[in-house]
Order: sequence, then C-alpha cells, then structure tokens
Amino acid sequence: MLVAETLTGLQRELKTIVGNSLVLLGGSYFHGGAVEKSDIDFFVIVSWWNYFKIWQRRKVIKKWKGKNTAETKINVMIVPRFFYRHGWYCVSGRGLGGKKYYSKLCPDLVLNNAFKLSAFYGLKFLNGRGIDWARKAGKQLAIVSSVKKDRKEILAAVEPVEWNKERLLKYAEDKVWDFSWVNYFIYNLKFLPKFDFTFLFCNPDKKVWSRLKENLERKRVGDEEMVWLEKYVFPVIII
Repeated sequence: MLVAETLTGLQRELKTIVGNSLVLLGGSYFHGGAVEKSDIDFFVIVSWWNYFKIWQRRKVIKKWKGKNTAETKINVMIVPRFFYRHGWYCVSGRGLGGKKYYSKLCPDLVLNNAFKLSAFYGLKFLNGRGIDWARKAGKQLAIVSSVKKDRKEILAAVEPVEWNKERLLKYAEDKVWDFSWVNYFIYNLKFLPKFDFTFLFCNPDKKVWSRLKENLERKRVGDEEMVWLEKYVFPVIII
C-alpha cells in the first residue's frame, strides 16, 4: 500500500498536468479499503472546454502514468462538471486541500451501473483474473442490495459482500431496464465520435446487461467477448 505522502505527490503531479480542473483521489484509497494491490483512482472534474483540452493531453497523462505505475495501476477518470453536478456518475473523493467531495446521487443510474459492474467484475473473477475482482464485484453487489432496499443515500464507504452469481441474477429477476435518456446520451457521446453506432437505436443498459447475463450463465467466456464487455460495460473516459 502507498503512504499518504506518495498519494498526495501523485495528485499534485496530475493537477499540474490537467491545470484548471478539480483533481480528486477516490476509490479504495479514499474510502479506506485499500489493499496491497489496489489501484489508485483519480477523478478529474472538468468544464466542457477543459474536457477537450485534457483529451488532447491524454498522451501526456499516459506517459506520466507509465512513469509511476511500476507496481500500482493508476486510473484517471475524466468527468464533465455537468455530469458530476447532476449525479450522472457516482463520484466521491478528496481534493488536494483535504476537502471531501460527493456528487449528487441518482439511485436509478447507480443501480443500473452497479448491476452491470458487479456482473462484469464477477465474470473476470470466474475467468481466473484474480481474487481482487471478486472483491470489486462484491462491492457493486452491496450497492445493488443497498439501492434495492429503497435507501435514498448510499454510504460513502459501502462494505463489499461475498460475490455470488446466483444472488446477483436473483436480484435481476424483477429489475426493469427502463430506458434512461442520461445513459443513452453518455453512451453515444462516447462512441458516436468514433463512428461506433452500437447504441444509437437501442436501450444501452438493457443491451449490455443482456450480454452480461448470457455470459454469467455460461461456464466460461471467450477473450473476444470479454473485450466487447470491457469496452461497453461502463461508458466513462478513463486515461
């Protein structure tokens, strides 16, 4: 595990690269559940103007990450400020001054994404990618359980539960994949500029979940299918 001084140093370096944007340390190092192999998760909250400027600097960010990721993986997630303020992504983290930040909570979006992520992380675990994926899948399963109990707030630190495929599928039995204009917009915002029309005429959440469910019911998932799921399971910009 990395010490606080090292994390703060990395956060400052990233802030220097991205300039006038809020940089948050999130994930397990923020919530307190970090283990030896935990990734470092940074959120960069940007205006629309800075969003495109940072996208142009993605090679610089990748080079910086490569210099610092000898043993620990660094994830840098770019979040438009509009998305953060409206709770379109569930973001929480600590700024350089020590202040804690929490995005607005949209339970329906959180639930949709938690279902998909729990299934995807669980598939990685079932396909021998390591026990850490079971912990991540269990964290998302705990979120599914929390939201399904009609809790209006999700605690900042949700304790992972033991991931279980049958339990996740049972929760999904009464899940209605209503069309979400927000996720439709987010999916197509990411993929249409790449001339990828996968989600132009469908419900993205339902389409991705259908693929995940089919694969959960199989004994093993092929590499090509995992590549498809990795690409589409969660439409965020991670550098």
